[in-house]
Amino acid sequence: MRSESSILVINRQGYLRRLYCPFGVVTIVQVGSIPPRTKMIVQEVQATIQDLLIYIINGKPFTHKHFHILMQF
Repeated sequence: MRSESSILVINRQGYLRRLYCPFGVVTIVQVGSIPPRTKMIVQEVQATIQDLLIYIINGKPFTHKHFHILMQF
């Protein structure tokens, strides 16, 4: 089941959790004019036809691979 308001995440210990929007992320590389280590809020999640995960941040699409999720469980 797809949802534009949540994603499933697995931590290093193998625990699974559903994370609902909005959630925090931090850039791990320069993304356009956004420098590394910038905290941002994901407002929505989408998937491309190839199942690439897209974060909608400030109304703009970004691929998930440029971000770390800010959460612990």
